[in-house]
Amino acid sequence: MKSLNRDEMETFVRNVFAQGYQRAEEETHPIDYDSLRADLSKIKGIGENRLNEIMTVIDKHIECTSDKGG
Repeated sequence: MKSLNRDEMETFVRNVFAQGYQRAEEETHPIDYDSLRADLSKIKGIGENRLNEIMTVIDKHIECTSDKGG
């Protein structure tokens, strides 16, 4: 690494970043909303109204996360 000039070092760093970014995207698992909703609905004390509130909060957090990535 000591023998690399500025351009070579920049290319190296960009490649490492790109590989890490690509690997992170490949390992991201999409959320199955129907399955999540069904599992949450099985929790004692959570009715339809509370379930809708919970799903709204989850949706807001998912939107914030995807906004940062794009």
